[in-house]
Amino acid sequence: MIKSMAPARERRCIDWGVLMRLLYAAALAVMLLFAHPAFARDWPKTAGWDVIEGDDYCSIHMEFEGKGATELSLLLKTDNDIVLGMSNSGWSIADDQQEDLTFGVNGTVFSGGKSVGIGDVGGKKAFVTSFESDFLQNFAASSYLIVRKGDVLVDNLSLKGSAAALVVAKRCLALLKRDIAAAAAEKRRFDNIADDPFAKKDAGGSATAGIGGAKSDDAPVPLVSPTNWFPFDSYPAAAKRAGAQGRASWEVDVDEGGRATACRITASTGNADLDATTCRLALRNGRFKIGVAGKYRGSANWTLNDE
Repeated sequence: MIKSMAPARERRCIDWGVLMRLLYAAALAVMLLFAHPAFARDWPKTAGWDVIEGDDYCSIHMEFEGKGATELSLLLKTDNDIVLGMSNSGWSIADDQQEDLTFGVNGTVFSGGKSVGIGDVGGKKAFVTSFESDFLQNFAASSYLIVRKGDVLVDNLSLKGSAAALVVAKRCLALLKRDIAAAAAEKRRFDNIADDPFAKKDAGGSATAGIGGAKSDDAPVPLVSPTNWFPFDSYPAAAKRAGAQGRASWEVDVDEGGRATACRITASTGNADLDATTCRLALRNGRFKIGVAGKYRGSANWTLNDE
């Protein structure tokens, strides 16, 4: 019971501005638990818990019986942050709503930070909360998770089997970190190689879709050269039949998880199909170094061979 726990101590939280950005990146990750990432490894269900690999996290997940069928996800992120997400069909917590909750695990009550509503996840209202590593240790050693809002019991969930599931999740995280490091090392191998040493200096004349990206010390860094984002075989058929060509200048928003989340055409080719395809490919193929959020700009030059 909660009264048997040690006096509540303040949970160590990171700077609130950073936390907000982290929570929303984590919120997206929680939502993605319901849509398995395309290139993720499959991990076996362990002691009743789902073990799920994402682009920048590994997590354990359980759906419980009871009021509103609470779902619990604990994310271990590649930047070493710990994020807990909970959802329930009976809750009304709104998007951006902030709550002071306490989390009791292993005889310790964690408090002093904000839990933030993230709206609907799988048809249930959800919130996320960020913790440091000591929460993970207590979570793994605990039989129950007791969540309270003041004197009101939010939920009391069994953590049976979670320690075994976390062992698998940690193995998943180690492999994911290895993959990210390998991708970064592979990218560095080609840093000194020109994207196209034979490209004409003027804007036209390329037989494929070309790219130019904005670079600065604090800008997102692509994991793969943007020259590979726009293959010629992706040239929209309608634009090809119309003989449409042109340069599309674009801008994408990049989150801390390294994903392009939104795209805008800042200078049009003059052809709607080429503009739409540019943004579609930038969102689909754009992957960036984790931990650097911001905007990335470039231009795709769509040209046709003479036939």
